[in-house]
Amino acid sequence: MKPFLVSHAQRQRGAATLVVVMVLFLVMALLAAYANRSLMFEQRISGSYYRASMAQDLAEGGVDWTVAMLNGGGIDDDCKPVATGGARFVDKYLNVSAADRAIKGKIAASESVAVDCSATAAGLVCRCPAPNTRATQAVTALNGALIPSFGIALDTEPLKHYG
Repeated sequence: MKPFLVSHAQRQRGAATLVVVMVLFLVMALLAAYANRSLMFEQRISGSYYRASMAQDLAEGGVDWTVAMLNGGGIDDDCKPVATGGARFVDKYLNVSAADRAIKGKIAASESVAVDCSATAAGLVCRCPAPNTRATQAVTALNGALIPSFGIALDTEPLKHYG
C-alpha cells in the first residue's frame, strides 16, 4: 500500500473561500456603518424639527397670550387675574394718552423684556413684575430637558428689531 500523501494544492483549497467570505463581511460592515450614519443624521434632524415646532407653537401662543393680557383686566405679579388691587397689563407696561391715544412704553431701553413665561406640565408660569424691576428667572431644569419659554418686549419704536 502506498501512503496517503496530501498535496500542497489540496491543503490550500479553503483559502479562496475564506478570502471571499472576509471581503463580503467587510462590504456588509461598511454598508451597516453607512446606514447607521444616515440614521444618526435623520435623528438629529428630527430632534431639530421637534425643537423648532415647539418654539414656533409657544411663540404663537405668546402672541395670543399678550393680546389677551393687553385686553384683559387687573393682574398680579404672577400675571394671574385679580378682582381687586391689580393693575391692568396695558396700564402696567404702557402709557396710553387719553387725548390722542398715543402709546409710550414704560420699560427702559436697557430692559428689553418686560414679562417672561415658561411652559410647565401645569401650564404657563409667568412673571409680570413692575416695569424696570425684572430679574432673571432661576433655572430649575434638569440637564437636557427642554423648557420652552417666551419673553414679551413692549416698545413703541417702529424700527426696533428683537432677536
